Amino acid sequence: MADREKEAFVKRLDIAARRVGTLYALAKAAGLSDQTLYDYRRKGTDPSRGNLVALASAAGVSIEWLATGKGNRSRTAIDLTLLKWSIEAVEEGLVDLELEGISLETKVEMIADTYEMYRKDRRKPERRKVIEIIKSAA
Repeated sequence: MADREKEAFVKRLDIAARRVGTLYALAKAAGLSDQTLYDYRRKGTDPSRGNLVALASAAGVSIEWLATGKGNRSRTAIDLTLLKWSIEAVEEGLVDLELEGISLETKVEMIADTYEMYRKDRRKPERRKVIEIIKSAA
């Protein structure tokens, strides 16, 4: 690996570790030693294919993303950060509009609409647009 690629891999490894908690927790969850992760981070050692699979699986990230930085970070096509933002935005909007008692089905539709609207931009939903979605679905 070139130095730049090694640095980028270490950054992705750190992101993966944060999803689990710490590098130690990631190593333990992946069945690897702390020394192995130390070697990846400090010495620039390339992980074996088996270790790469174990690390990606333990962190809930895609193997392609961990290895190359390409593709979707999550193993699923769902952007979990954007989904979280969408749920929070809809929940806050429902409280503000005093519509907490709506059906789960309607709430799911609102969240899905909010998610889809912002999926391409991958940014937090704007409050006024979420309110518009809620009003149209309620």
